[in-house]
Amino acid sequence: MLRRLAVIMAVLFLATSVYAQVREEYEETETEYEELEETVEDTLEEFEDDVDEFDDAVEDTFEVIEDTLYNDDYYHDGNGNGENGNGQNGDRRVIRRTQREYEMDRFSMRDDEPTYMPWVGFGVHGGPITSLSNDDVEESIRTAYEDISDFDLESDMTNLGVHFAMNSMKLIGFIAAFDYSWRDQNIAGNVDLTSSIASLTGDVNVIIPFVLSPFVGAGIGGYRTATSIDADTIAVILPDDETNFGWNVRGGLALDVPRFPLRPFAEWKYHRIEADNPVTYHAINFGLTFKFR
Repeated sequence: MLRRLAVIMAVLFLATSVYAQVREEYEETETEYEELEETVEDTLEEFEDDVDEFDDAVEDTFEVIEDTLYNDDYYHDGNGNGENGNGQNGDRRVIRRTQREYEMDRFSMRDDEPTYMPWVGFGVHGGPITSLSNDDVEESIRTAYEDISDFDLESDMTNLGVHFAMNSMKLIGFIAAFDYSWRDQNIAGNVDLTSSIASLTGDVNVIIPFVLSPFVGAGIGGYRTATSIDADTIAVILPDDETNFGWNVRGGLALDVPRFPLRPFAEWKYHRIEADNPVTYHAINFGLTFKFR
């Protein structure tokens, strides 16, 4: 128990230190961003004024050209008719069509839809492991201790982990995580069983991009399972520590506030380790990601 508390306190201390440093850098970046935003707004206002002046100049030019074509003696005789009358009408139609095309192009020049800002980050997470199933360990204990033939592993474990996350696209995210789960279980008297699972996984998530963002995903990785027992009187043959391939599926919610560097989330994960006798368990994680753009 003391070892568990020490690990938790160390992780919390590290997370607090990292958060303080990230917060300081974020405030400096926020100030620089606000100054840049003001500069961009001023530049856009000047650009819009220049565009308006240019539009007025173009309209005046079209009017001058049209008036010139209408009043030009080249198209008229003394009676208002001339051999080039059709030419005048044709030229005026060309001018009007060109003017309409210009106006349509100007109308279509709208601001683009705000682009998604990709980010990368790292963080910490943790929570309980539930519904653990490991038939090999249970059978070893039942064989050694005939008086507890109904022995079952406790289903709950404690999990702590760190992760690296990257959302390079609007709907797709990637996350790599290292997790360590452990549990100490008393079997009988002074006999204690220690179990642990260490995993390194990589997942792909599909994200619905709202402030409160639901996500689902799946991934693969390597899992290291280990068990040990403190027993002086009876020899227990436990399964060897093994590293095996495994996979997981996940679903959860994340609070993703724009321009805010912290992204808390909660998730459920199902893990399956593909050993000779597969090991399965559920994880409920609560975590915090520090984002960098």
